[in-house]
Amino acid sequence: MKLLHRLASIVRWTVRRNQAERDLNNELEAFVDMAAADEIRDGATRAEARRRAAVQLGGMEQAKERVRGARHGAWLDVAGRDVRYGLRQVRRNPAFSAIAIATLALGIGGTTAMFGVFDAVLVRPLPYADADRLVMVWDWETGGPGTDVTSRFNSTPAEWIEWRRLNTVFTDLACTQPADATLSGDGEPELVPARKVTWTFWGVLGVQPMLGRVFTEDEDNKGVRVVIISHGLWQRRFGGASDIVGRAISLNDEPYEVIGVMPRNFYFMPSREIDMWMPASFPPWMRTNLTWHDAQIVARLKPGVTMEHAQQSMAALSLQVTAKNFRGPVRWSSRLCERKSPGKRGPR
Repeated sequence: MKLLHRLASIVRWTVRRNQAERDLNNELEAFVDMAAADEIRDGATRAEARRRAAVQLGGMEQAKERVRGARHGAWLDVAGRDVRYGLRQVRRNPAFSAIAIATLALGIGGTTAMFGVFDAVLVRPLPYADADRLVMVWDWETGGPGTDVTSRFNSTPAEWIEWRRLNTVFTDLACTQPADATLSGDGEPELVPARKVTWTFWGVLGVQPMLGRVFTEDEDNKGVRVVIISHGLWQRRFGGASDIVGRAISLNDEPYEVIGVMPRNFYFMPSREIDMWMPASFPPWMRTNLTWHDAQIVARLKPGVTMEHAQQSMAALSLQVTAKNFRGPVRWSSRLCERKSPGKRGPR
């Protein structure tokens, strides 16, 4: 009943405002008349009696404001007055208002974007199994003797091959490279953000498709044209079709088979807007070239291995790999997780 009474009061003051104001005015006038009558019986003149009654009430207009402020839905009046005042100011100073509105829009948009990143990275858990055991492996270079200037850069597929074969601190490593794919057929051609990944990628992250499967080592090595798509692309381009797995699509004018669809919340940290994952299928020349730095490497620490131990082990392994391949003085080395490397990187 209380809720219905409140709603009725809000409707009355909003829809029948004029009638409500007249009723309020009549009630206050009646109170003043009764109080003045008491003062007249005590010997006051009519004018003095009404003055004393108004003082006793606290002022007619002041009493009306108190009643309006105490009623249900009073905030609607305040909001309405603020909106009307704002519109008057916009009409009066259109140029200044446009600048102010644009500034507010940029501020709100920037805050929303920062919160989105904070929420996705720091609040919500990463969509990987045991994400605290995952690390990114980078190459580092220094500016030379006597300087502390360093820079971080991508690793090479050749390093991934050697590190995966020789390391003792990771259960496995995965290598990824950026790619773009033009999806055609079933609508307008669309440039789709894609990524080439090794067959170890899914096991390292500890994720599986919600539909279908991941590609195998044999498919990766042989360059089989298979692709795994994101949940967003599946919904947007294919309407969430239940028969998407096994369907042939055209990528870069080549036929590919869709073998899986990733879960809605899956993404890979370097870039959230990836809609396709394809086998890396490194060509022979890339498997031995230590100067082709376009790969990002993610690895999973073995149980019981600390970051400090992994850094020391990988630093030594990096020196070993580069020395063996360059067959000369080691001028650069790769390290794990933003640790400086001695010397200067050689020619790329």
